[in-house]
Amino acid sequence: MIVNRPEVIEELLVTKNKFYDKHPWSSNIAKIIAGDSILFARSDIEWQQKRKVISSALYKDRLRGMIETMKKVTLTTINEDWLKRERGVNGSLLPIDVVTEM
Repeated sequence: MIVNRPEVIEELLVTKNKFYDKHPWSSNIAKIIAGDSILFARSDIEWQQKRKVISSALYKDRLRGMIETMKKVTLTTINEDWLKRERGVNGSLLPIDVVTEM
């Protein structure tokens, strides 16, 4: 099931989150990327306690500040590293291995 309406997503993930456990498939995939993150933890008492602790970091204004920082770092990396990379024999820029860069 794919949900793309903000009101429904808010109701599922905020208002009624204690009744909603993430699907094991998405949890297994996310575990590869995020480890034992609270993002895909089961909605139990331990999850509620952890969620309470991090909730102050998830306010809209704080998230905006984090996004601005990420944008600045990304633009700096592009301008200082990626755009100044070496050129190949034919004069074209050498490719970037994005996975290695990240």
